Amino acid sequence: MNAGTGTPAGPGGIDALLALVGTLTPATLLAQARSLEDARDPLREAQLRRHFGFARDDLMVTPYMLGACEAGRVHGRFAFDRLERHFPPPAPDWLGPEHAGLDFAVELDVDRVRAPRYWPFAQDAPVADFELTTSPKWLGHSVVHALIGFGWWPGLTAWDVLHAARLSEGIAAWWWYWPAELGRGACPRHGVWSADWSASDCSTCALVLASVQLRDSRLARLAAPEVPAQQQDGLAFLRQEVAAFAAGVRERRLDIPDSPVLTVGEACEYARVNTLRMQSVAFQRWLEALLIPGVDYARDHDELATRASQVLTTLLGLPGAPPPRPPARDEDALRALRVAQDVGYRLCHAAALAGASATGYQVGLTALADAARALHAGAPAQHLAAALDAAYHDYAAAPAPTLAPAQLFALGYHPGDGVEPGPLRAARRAAYQQRLDSSGSLARVLARAWPAGADAVVAGHARRPELVADLVGSAVDSGLGSRGLDAAGVAFLHWFTELAAQAGPTRVVIESLWFYRFCLPSLPAKARWHETSLRLNPYLQLVESPYDTGWLSSLLAPLPDAASASAPAPASAPELRVWPAASPGYLALGPGRRHPLLLVITAERAQLLGLLSEARGVSDLVGAGVPPEVLADAVACQLVIAVSGGA
Repeated sequence: MNAGTGTPAGPGGIDALLALVGTLTPATLLAQARSLEDARDPLREAQLRRHFGFARDDLMVTPYMLGACEAGRVHGRFAFDRLERHFPPPAPDWLGPEHAGLDFAVELDVDRVRAPRYWPFAQDAPVADFELTTSPKWLGHSVVHALIGFGWWPGLTAWDVLHAARLSEGIAAWWWYWPAELGRGACPRHGVWSADWSASDCSTCALVLASVQLRDSRLARLAAPEVPAQQQDGLAFLRQEVAAFAAGVRERRLDIPDSPVLTVGEACEYARVNTLRMQSVAFQRWLEALLIPGVDYARDHDELATRASQVLTTLLGLPGAPPPRPPARDEDALRALRVAQDVGYRLCHAAALAGASATGYQVGLTALADAARALHAGAPAQHLAAALDAAYHDYAAAPAPTLAPAQLFALGYHPGDGVEPGPLRAARRAAYQQRLDSSGSLARVLARAWPAGADAVVAGHARRPELVADLVGSAVDSGLGSRGLDAAGVAFLHWFTELAAQAGPTRVVIESLWFYRFCLPSLPAKARWHETSLRLNPYLQLVESPYDTGWLSSLLAPLPDAASASAPAPASAPELRVWPAASPGYLALGPGRRHPLLLVITAERAQLLGLLSEARGVSDLVGAGVPPEVLADAVACQLVIAVSGGA
């Protein structure tokens, strides 16, 4: 691909791809790994993290993880964060009998996204798919998918979609399991097939991974005697998947290999879910408005194979690869182009949801298409700002849109300096607050006490996975820490940071907390009070609060729905207004059923906890003067656990 436009370069096709993968050897992969290591630049890696929007030190820890990020930047690819992106449901005309029984629901949970395997990922997405709190390799894997892209032509069938998806997934899976592992290593009991190290509970693997940050450790692992054989296995897999793609296209044959990585299964599922979407009027409208055939997508299987060859050439540093770094102006303009394509797709999606696939939101779509043409012709990135503003207001002015504007324009990324209009910034701020609220993290309290700190996070480019650290760090980086912060304010920040270590976002598997499986979800009816007992939630700990519990209670009050167009904006609290308590107050914190808990011990709750040591039965507690509504609140918020017939 040309470094400036993403145009496929040179002769190619399926035969050229087959020939290319046939020439690859473990020595080829190792030579590029060492070259990438030799060219490492800490400043450049920091710039890449800013480009992608994620302040994580492990995103480019191995050579090929770094190489994928560099390749993505050259072609204007970056990533959204699933945690702050809204995913509209499929349009009705994208669904058929083959989708019966499938669940397309996508929802936020404990600082992660719950989504079915087959939705919402799309190989045609202009922006890579990532989630800040998941495995670091997912970023490079998604960038590989974005670079290969997709194919579309008149008469596109499910068979075509299946094999295009198989080729893309085959190369991305090969990258994940083999090249990205070079320099990483494992403990003696685990190997390359473990892959997703973020989910591993092996303490030895954790020590190995910690040492991957050291260059000498990575170089030593590149020289390990077992590495050539491992990479040879990977190349056999890659050749198998490319050959299966060729056989499917040319011989109409579906090859099902005897392999633990069955990309054919994922490709079949991808085709089942996405074929009607890709055949729809809305999808074709998007192609015609914002994408250039043969440049932004392949027009037949041979062009798709050419794109795949060029991606492999780029990742492996082979002759013909594009320059490693484009001029800064090209980088910004390419990013703006991807933003225009992404927002344009979302407008077409919204039009399909509204039953107006061919005509809906035409003013906004036209503005984005004009901006995309100008960006292709060399206009600066800032040319996009007016088009984004027009797209937002065209959508917001429509009667009764299916999605609130704050949902449709919750993109999950920073569009770029000088590009983002105010309404899109507000949508990102609302998505950030929604993420905070759903996470259960203490950051939701800190953001409400200190809105300028939350605004600094949204204004920045690179996010940390840790929510409280992100708030504090962004504020310090923005200079807010030097304005209006007295000693009490500094203490407030330190206190919340300490608490975050105990009750911030957690990956506790709730099913392992057996009391939550056994206890009642709410206070039962009065007829069952005599058989129901209460006890302090055993997963909570009491923490002394240096601040007034009434003030903290007001901060913890529920917020309006951040995504609702009609919900009033929460009143801005004074920055870091802290009221010292007359006497120590307490909070209870720990894991909950759905998200970590932070509960203020009010006077009523304190009375209840005092009685629990003597009278645990609900009838006894009511007889001792505890109002039933206080008991119901304590059970609902999980301060106490209700057990039927238990002690």
